[in-house]
Amino acid sequence: MTIVHLPRVDSTQSTIFDLAAQGASDRTVVVADYQAAGRGRRGRAWDAAPGTSLLTSILVRPRGTPERWGGYSLVSALAVADALARAASLSARLKWPNDVLVGDRKIAGILLESRMPAAGVAGPASGPGVIAVGIGINLGQREFPASLAARATSVLRETERIVDRDAMLTALLEAVDGWRACLERDGLAPIRARWLVLADTIGRRVSVDGITGVKLAVHLCRRAGRTASGDTASWPARSESSDVLLVLEVGNTNTKVGVYDGDRLRVSWRLTTRREQTADEYGMFIETLLRSRAVEARQIEGVAISNVVPPIQQTLEWMAEKYFNVSPFCVEPGVTNALPLAVDHPREVGADRVIMCVAASALYGPPLIVVDLGTTTRFDCVNAAGEFIGGAIAPGIAISTEALVARAARLFRVELVRPKEAIGRNTVTNIQSGVVYGYAGLVDGLVDRMKAEMAGKRKVIATGGNARRIAGVARSLDQVNEDLGLEGLRILWTQARGR
Repeated sequence: MTIVHLPRVDSTQSTIFDLAAQGASDRTVVVADYQAAGRGRRGRAWDAAPGTSLLTSILVRPRGTPERWGGYSLVSALAVADALARAASLSARLKWPNDVLVGDRKIAGILLESRMPAAGVAGPASGPGVIAVGIGINLGQREFPASLAARATSVLRETERIVDRDAMLTALLEAVDGWRACLERDGLAPIRARWLVLADTIGRRVSVDGITGVKLAVHLCRRAGRTASGDTASWPARSESSDVLLVLEVGNTNTKVGVYDGDRLRVSWRLTTRREQTADEYGMFIETLLRSRAVEARQIEGVAISNVVPPIQQTLEWMAEKYFNVSPFCVEPGVTNALPLAVDHPREVGADRVIMCVAASALYGPPLIVVDLGTTTRFDCVNAAGEFIGGAIAPGIAISTEALVARAARLFRVELVRPKEAIGRNTVTNIQSGVVYGYAGLVDGLVDRMKAEMAGKRKVIATGGNARRIAGVARSLDQVNEDLGLEGLRILWTQARGR
């Protein structure tokens, strides 16, 4: 085992991947006093004052095929719980998929990321895929930002004593080695059994991406036909007129993947857009997602793609042909019969704008304004005649906040939630107010100006990854539809088939 101690890094995850690319061995560990761009699940910021947390990433060169790698997530959670018990005498509970709790407060977080080697690459990076296990444990914090005060805790707050970081690291690495050996020797069953003993949410009401229900168990299955709760699932039988369609909406930051059975969206996922992935990596990963919902690649009868990242277009087309045996339907910029483009340069209108406006017109009827709150904050206007007449593009919430933090030395990342008051009382709420209420004001101001230039009763539809964050604040938004782009792809694909 090699342990690399660093005073400051952007992210221990990024550092471990850099070391992996240079040929670092299995069980290489990076430990940092401070990370300037730490992140958790879904890109959420992980920020801690220097020296107050154990911030580490562990390089795993896993055995077995990628669909079995999910077991390392449970291994990591069990190891953190064991380390807290051994080094701090704390009894921890586990919250799927990445939180470790003491009582009802989070004391540690886990982030697993994997990378496969790029095709044609020689040297240390050309071997099998690797996993980076990122772990952050709150050790010495006495106070937390207002946005986290009710949800976070630390070893110091729970025990009223300082626990040496190296002692916690030693306990953690020993526990990781032990549980990993168990997984690779005995399989998932004993890991899952122990995880269920420590699981905090079994039998409790939970929400996952807007779906609410009672959690029963957790399964990481290697074959189709099993749901996340462990119950047997089957894809509904289709009539002869029903098609199973795979849709991919590729944006600059996120890629949405969805499966339609006829005109019904059965399941969707939001992923990180990765420009360096190969057709095989896309195909294998999407196949794994589909199998997790009991969908086989052979059931897919069509693939529809909207992509605003030109370098990966050919990769996506190859993926569709190789893994799903179909020629994909691709929405091209400025090329559509479904949406007249009444603008100066129609070929400058991106595929993302086309699919959004097609779907919104079909679902809500023109005239309308679509506000896409994603990498950019984009406004798309369709007049009463159903023509796209233009709009506006502003920087997105995330990139504006990143620029603010990067350029202002004394500011830091915060969770972008709506503060109780517009007047912030501390740095956290000042930033939250400026971003959340500021962007709500931007949306309302531009919508008001656009409505004044359009005739008829104009509806305003919000979509994109930040839509729900702003919807409760901006008064001008009438509807939120996060699947608008996927629906537009389905409509255009159906029209292209003459149905």
